[in-house]
Amino acid sequence: MARVLPGLRLRPHVKAFKCTELAKRLAGKGHTGFTCATLAEVAGMIDAGLGDDLLLANETLNVEQ
Repeated sequence: MARVLPGLRLRPHVKAFKCTELAKRLAGKGHTGFTCATLAEVAGMIDAGLGDDLLLANETLNVEQ
């Protein structure tokens, strides 16, 4: 998609692929941010070193998290 629409900032949704290795490949192709549906996905991305620009596309009910 980056080749089709250069300059457009896309934010891949982690729940679509649930694989940090694929997220690392996307980051290597220029994607700088990712969308996560759960706090577990956020934690996985952070553990994989991809936590610089994450969007949690859901609300949390536990304020301690």
